[in-house]
Amino acid sequence: QEATQVKIPPQAKRISVGSRDAALYLSFTGSEGVAPNGTDCAFIVANNYLSMEIPHQINEFFVSTIEDTTTTIILILE
Repeated sequence: QEATQVKIPPQAKRISVGSRDAALYLSFTGSEGVAPNGTDCAFIVANNYLSMEIPHQINEFFVSTIEDTTTTIILILE
């Protein structure tokens, strides 16, 4: 459940994050390789996704699985 850092390209205006198999945390604060603490995170249920406009002056986010599992995480940067 260690977080993976995702850099957002400057031209991106929207992100979509999801997974078919696992529930996820998404956060704009955190560190690569550190498990999220469950606060300041968006919860994304399995077999679903979260799509949102990127908040002003944000250039990265962190995503991790809720449970200690390996899964494919789908990211769309528009």
